[in-house]
Amino acid sequence: MNKSNRKYIVILIVLIAIFIIIKTNNKTEKIINFFDVDSMKIARIELSTVKDTLLMAKVNDTWMIEKPLEYTADQIRVENFFKRVLKSETSSLPVSESNDSLQKYELTDSLATMMKLYDANGKVLAAAFFGKMKGESNTPVRNENSNKVYRLGENVAYYLKPDLQTWREKTVAKIEEASIEKISILHGDEGFEITRSDSLWMFDDGKNSFSIDNENASLRQIFSALKLINSSKFKDNEFALYESRLANPDVEIGINILDGTNVYLRLAKDGEKNYIMQKDNIIETLYIQYESWAKRFLKSAVDFQD
Repeated sequence: MNKSNRKYIVILIVLIAIFIIIKTNNKTEKIINFFDVDSMKIARIELSTVKDTLLMAKVNDTWMIEKPLEYTADQIRVENFFKRVLKSETSSLPVSESNDSLQKYELTDSLATMMKLYDANGKVLAAAFFGKMKGESNTPVRNENSNKVYRLGENVAYYLKPDLQTWREKTVAKIEEASIEKISILHGDEGFEITRSDSLWMFDDGKNSFSIDNENASLRQIFSALKLINSSKFKDNEFALYESRLANPDVEIGINILDGTNVYLRLAKDGEKNYIMQKDNIIETLYIQYESWAKRFLKSAVDFQD
């Protein structure tokens, strides 16, 4: 073998070595999903900080809050958690691998929000810490037991707060007009019933009895108020504080449903513009209801005659 051939063989060996080194040390950036979890296997979600812990579990097809108390979770918010957090994208290359950077990105155990996902058997499917940086439009994150810091493609902090008020269902009841058989209302010295009669609604207060025009404004206000009864503020385990007021409520509303069920609401003044509302004599959870909602029921015979 002459010198020229040996030279080309050496060059070929060097090129092969370089190729192998590049392939084994590939630093090419890729966009990936940070979480590699089958969402169908997730049975529990735990969100926690040093101050708060929220635990939710899937019961049949409904997500329920289990801790700090038992209550129906906001299903839309849970859906958004799956869409926005669990499908978050990031670069395949971490922005830092230094332990010192955890403080900068607020990813230490004491500063971060911890998320754990469990399957039905209690196995941890994923565990990660989420941090934050002021003024930034995305969220730093790291897996548990790893110092590799990644930056998600967007800010998902809103969907990670372990705040009970934020995650609980705001709908107290949904009552469609077509499902109602009778509405009974008491407030002050006024008491009356609105009853379905074929295609008409009948008014009766013991002194007056007449049919109501279906387009009557007061009737429409009542049906609109019952269609979706919401509350964003709750009073948990505080019934004793309001028991005397609810025993003599300012407003009582009873709704008889055509399927034989009933909804009963009692409202007592709580300040100038709010009411404490109790549903179906349940004492564990009371609701704050606004005066503007309650006013829709403060009617008398004359309101249904125009």
